[in-house]
Amino acid sequence: MTHTLETSKDSRHLVLAVYGMWGHTKPLCSLAARLVKTRHVYVTLFTTPWFYDRVEQEVLKSFDEHELDARARLRLIALEATREGFLEMDGFNAAFEKAYQALVQEQSLACAKTAKEHGPVPNPNAVVLDIFGSKMLRTVRKLSPKPVKIYGWVVTCTGSYHLLMGMESPNKNKDIRARIHEEVQKSGRSIREVAAETFFSPEGRVINIPGVPPMFDYEAFTQKEIMPVSEGGLVRMCDAEFTDNCDGIVIATPQCLESPESLKAMLKYYEGEIHVLGPMLPVATKDKIPQKRPSEEAQEIDDFMTRALESHGPSSLIYVSFGSLWWSTEPEKIWAFTDVLIERKIPFIFSYASPFAQVPNDVREKVKKAGTGLFFPWSPQEYILSHPVTGWFVTHCGFNSLIESIASGVPMICWPYQADQPVNAMYLTENLDVAYELFEVRTGHGLKPICRTGRTPKGTLDAVRQEANQVLDLAFGEDGKEKQAKIKKLQGRFAQAWEEQGPAQLALERFIDNISTSDLSLPSVAWQYV
Repeated sequence: MTHTLETSKDSRHLVLAVYGMWGHTKPLCSLAARLVKTRHVYVTLFTTPWFYDRVEQEVLKSFDEHELDARARLRLIALEATREGFLEMDGFNAAFEKAYQALVQEQSLACAKTAKEHGPVPNPNAVVLDIFGSKMLRTVRKLSPKPVKIYGWVVTCTGSYHLLMGMESPNKNKDIRARIHEEVQKSGRSIREVAAETFFSPEGRVINIPGVPPMFDYEAFTQKEIMPVSEGGLVRMCDAEFTDNCDGIVIATPQCLESPESLKAMLKYYEGEIHVLGPMLPVATKDKIPQKRPSEEAQEIDDFMTRALESHGPSSLIYVSFGSLWWSTEPEKIWAFTDVLIERKIPFIFSYASPFAQVPNDVREKVKKAGTGLFFPWSPQEYILSHPVTGWFVTHCGFNSLIESIASGVPMICWPYQADQPVNAMYLTENLDVAYELFEVRTGHGLKPICRTGRTPKGTLDAVRQEANQVLDLAFGEDGKEKQAKIKKLQGRFAQAWEEQGPAQLALERFIDNISTSDLSLPSVAWQYV
């Protein structure tokens, strides 16, 4: 059966596609929902079969029962694909090309997960792709019968984006890529090897990122790589190529989280459109609260938080999570930290979703005997953060995690690893003053001197325990109360961002207006200071 929609000639159609990162896919669900709820536009959201159910549940969070028309204009379609490496996307790219060909010919499309057939909608006006989707970008350019704007989807703050894109000076990333290609030609080595060596061999030079304190280049690697860096260089190359060739970027960051210096630098170093749209969270109505997954584990978590609230009071529990990937190569530092929580009788929930994570039996037994903690490979993060018992979030500073923490009014204790996390942590602690950062838990390059403090971490287990006690003393003292007050104010600004005349809502309206502009040569700025 084909599901058709009534369309009009002036309707606009956006295509959104992200391949294999849930951290990028989750906020894209919010963007898709906000687009169809804001204007009478059509959105085709492409995902993978293995993400389909999670995407569907995330999308449904943003709709009420009376919004069936808007929900119908958001078409969720899984493309045929196999589980491949981070950049090994040939199957998904081929499926995207086939699907996009059908879209531009205004033909029906079937979902590879549900077999549901979606009827034709107007030709795409714009496409939003993850910034490592260079092949998909070329597909859109090749197949589109009319000018179509292509935007890169960026899920981090602008300061971290400066670091990842090498925007310390104009054309720096282009210069780096030219140097990599030159070395490949001269040495005969693979581009994979040369790119990894170039991007992941810090020299100890000072990096000046607009809007944040200076840092040494090795501070971008606060922990040893838990995975080989062989793919990392190609990721950077792919991101830079996409950024050079797209028409604009959409950054899923709240304006109230950004520094004016960082935003101004984005305008200086980037020539395309810039749309600052955030926070990208589910569009929940006022009577909705984050829901926990119906399961025995979720019930155990709920019962534990209820008991902790009764015995220890509000804001007494610490939630620990390093996301779905990251884990320390020296996990004994993790257990040293949990030892301190046990000794201080602080209730905690520890979520360990990383495929590299293993919790030793003796640690489990110690926590079980103490009765003050829980370990789970999965946890309902938004639900835990929104619970009145939760006082602090020990986080790797992945962007979605910090956004959800601020949205819940929960200050953070930062334990960053790599990618955008070190800059995110620095921004939370130094600029916003809503977090503490742990330094003794660092490994590898992270044990070198810290630019902004002049301090060199010892990295011993005794140093980890000592720092943990110092930070927890502060967190549960007067200094911690001040940070809680500051993050509550920031939480209020998050809530205001999507009000009728809020900065995020106005920026979204300008973005929708911009996608129908036929002249692709004119750069546009879609943010303002508020």
